[in-house]
Amino acid sequence: MLEFYIVPDDAYDLPEQLGTKFKFWFRGENGKDYLFKEGRLGTGENWAEVVSSRLCDILGIPHAIYDLASWRNQKGVISENFVPIGCRLVHGNELLIRKSKNAQCTQLYKRKEHPLRMVLAVMKSVSTKPPLGFNPFNNVKSALDVFIAYLMFDAWIANQDRHDENWGLIRTPEKQTYLAPTYDHASSLGRNESDQVKKFKLTTNDQRQNLQFYVERAKSAFFSSGAVVKRLSTIDAFIKAAKHSKSAAINWIEKLESISDEKILSAFEHIPNTELSDIGIEFGQKILFLNKRRLIDSAKDLK
Repeated sequence: MLEFYIVPDDAYDLPEQLGTKFKFWFRGENGKDYLFKEGRLGTGENWAEVVSSRLCDILGIPHAIYDLASWRNQKGVISENFVPIGCRLVHGNELLIRKSKNAQCTQLYKRKEHPLRMVLAVMKSVSTKPPLGFNPFNNVKSALDVFIAYLMFDAWIANQDRHDENWGLIRTPEKQTYLAPTYDHASSLGRNESDQVKKFKLTTNDQRQNLQFYVERAKSAFFSSGAVVKRLSTIDAFIKAAKHSKSAAINWIEKLESISDEKILSAFEHIPNTELSDIGIEFGQKILFLNKRRLIDSAKDLK
């Protein structure tokens, strides 16, 4: 059983302004900086971050590492700062504002200034390098190649929250630019659904209410371009990006396909039942099984 890391009562140091949840930075006993982020009561955000972090490990995707934590009896997660000393994390909204004068004037999920096309242009820039410490393999070498993995991961875990503050680049003092590890996966794996709803979707014969229909409705935070602008599904966002580097996408799909059901199950091990029920585990696992098959099938046209 995982134990919550107890953040000292007096650890509160520097508040983090970004996002809607209460969070702050503190210095750990090992001298490293950590972010404590409080999960909203009854949402499952905390366990979703931890399980998603483990799934990233299984796939070999660069990511922020999350662990369950508690501060003054408030439950949340902690994550070690992945930005090296002297470097800066530049969020996607800052990068896109430079490309669009009106990016600050529209609501989060209605931003025509957050089309996938513009985000991919940032990734394809010759100045944008893959994440620090990432070891290239096969045809996966560039920042774009790795970002395609982030989009595949979103589709796999049904993460619908990769808005323009949930991806970014790391800038070094020498003006080098690297893709940041993937982070903030709390809106995934059906974590917001009640156990009653989960049980119903797992057992119903109604094809418009079952889990298959549920996962097919998952939307990304990216928009299409052109005359008709629409919010893309998580699968469509991945496929559109994959067409810009087919060989890399195929390599990531092959890695996903090689993951056994047992390995997927292991990502849920030792989460306290106070945070995640048996029905919640079954629901999350079946989301992963269904989306794994959907991704494999959707990528066949890339070959």
